[in-house]
Amino acid sequence: MAEVKREFLDGPYGQIHARIARNEGSDQPPVLLLHMFPQSSRIFAEALELIGSSRTAAAADFPGYGESDAPAEPITAEDYASAMWQAAEGLGLLTNGQKLDLFGLHGGSKVAVEMAAQRPDDVGHLVVASAALLDSGQVERIRNAFVHIPLDKAGSRFVKFWEMLTRNAAPETSLATLAQQYAEMVRSGESYGWGNLALLDYNEKFPARLEGLPHDVDLINPGDDLFKPTRSSSHLFSGHYVEREDWTLGFTQEKPDEFAELLVQLLERQSIAVAAE
Repeated sequence: MAEVKREFLDGPYGQIHARIARNEGSDQPPVLLLHMFPQSSRIFAEALELIGSSRTAAAADFPGYGESDAPAEPITAEDYASAMWQAAEGLGLLTNGQKLDLFGLHGGSKVAVEMAAQRPDDVGHLVVASAALLDSGQVERIRNAFVHIPLDKAGSRFVKFWEMLTRNAAPETSLATLAQQYAEMVRSGESYGWGNLALLDYNEKFPARLEGLPHDVDLINPGDDLFKPTRSSSHLFSGHYVEREDWTLGFTQEKPDEFAELLVQLLERQSIAVAAE
């Protein structure tokens, strides 16, 4: 397995924290992994060790999440994408005209699509998971879930965080994984809901941005809370469609070996078993 190092880079709102497993001997393009909200690059820590055996693999915390500095006010999906391009450059992932592969999970999937739309010539392969065009009811449900909860001595915000995690988790998800995810939610502070709200605002733009890409976009559909809307949105994607209903929320931490293997297969266009194409 590759060694994962941690770095701090200059970003548009302060510093950006990133994890990277460098593989200088690989002829494969580097890959940048984009986390869901309100989590951090911590959800990819184990997978980076595995992916880094075949190529340079990195994951950065979005502004306001993990250990990255937060903007002074809410920002847009386009802003998150621009910040990740700055992180990619700071990590040296675009040297010598090298293209960058992208993977995004949940909200990170739409940021990945926006990154590719902003700089299509700099992107090689694009793989996303739990990427769905949401209907008005789903948008409203998520928006209500991230209505800002002020701090109080009763810990109302933190009780809700734990309830959200345990309600959406599969029975087999370990308490250790839930505890790590909870810690990342708490770490995001007052900006904890900004990412999800930005991506809800981006939802209507998403199909056009996706359609305008020159890349084939592969879609992984795990059995999490977006399984049905992701399946319903699969016709929007031009690449492989892979269903893994046995993977639930937190699969990148619970099954990092399976996730890393599938991602590398998709990026390298290896033969894979797919649900539909």
